[in-house]
Amino acid sequence: MNLKQIIFLLLPYFFCNACNHEFEDPNTWKAHGDEIAEMLKKTDITDHKPMKIALEEQGKKIEFDGEVFLVTLKNGIKAVFQSLPLDDQGDAITEVAAYQASRALGFPHIPPTVLREIDSRKGSLQLFVDTPIDLLGDGEFKKAFSNFSKEDIDNLLIFYFVLGQWDVGAHNLLAYRYRDHFISIVSDIYCIKTAYGLWVQYHAFDPEHKTFFTSLPKTCATATYKALAKLDKALLKRIFAYSADPTCFPEAHLEVILERCKQVLNFCKPQDGVGVTN
Repeated sequence: MNLKQIIFLLLPYFFCNACNHEFEDPNTWKAHGDEIAEMLKKTDITDHKPMKIALEEQGKKIEFDGEVFLVTLKNGIKAVFQSLPLDDQGDAITEVAAYQASRALGFPHIPPTVLREIDSRKGSLQLFVDTPIDLLGDGEFKKAFSNFSKEDIDNLLIFYFVLGQWDVGAHNLLAYRYRDHFISIVSDIYCIKTAYGLWVQYHAFDPEHKTFFTSLPKTCATATYKALAKLDKALLKRIFAYSADPTCFPEAHLEVILERCKQVLNFCKPQDGVGVTN
């Protein structure tokens, strides 16, 4: 038995015996992403309920469509399963793609996400992050953004633009308080597979790309800038390699992502120390 297999066997014990704060720390995802993904793929499901019911029980607002379930794994860990039609798994694929891209770039915070079949239904399964903060509540979205670090916000804006996530807002973002600071967590990012056509549509009347500048920071963390500078077609192909459907991420789509990345590198300036909370 190798070290990776040992870690996989011990992870459920660690997670179930550690406090939620330690388990839901994004640093844990970065250190043990592969092992968590294997756990999500292979651990038996013991319970599931519609996410709408789970949110209602917590007194939270609901703003999503589709079949979404809160599932409990045999080891007690919870995850979110988005069931999709067998003939259209594009959204599930892009959920996993977004997670893989966040791992490759080092930002933003996206919980481990895998493809899985549950009760003859296929879809995406994402590690559940339990937070008492409801960003759909009155004034909560604005309050959360005032508590996020500048680096977190900058990274969100850059990632959304480069990957082409056009559906952004409180409904696909979580705010999680970890120790003495707040973390922004992207929980639903499925629009990148349709971004090429939308990007062309939105920018057809803006050939000089004047409008997108207003949504990007003028400076970004040096680590963010360096990560973007390393993004090339080979890396993008590795990120999307698991997709068996080439229509989800055609060559033209990759070219557009790289073009947007180049625009960010030309516009944003790297600056150390931008991670200080506003």
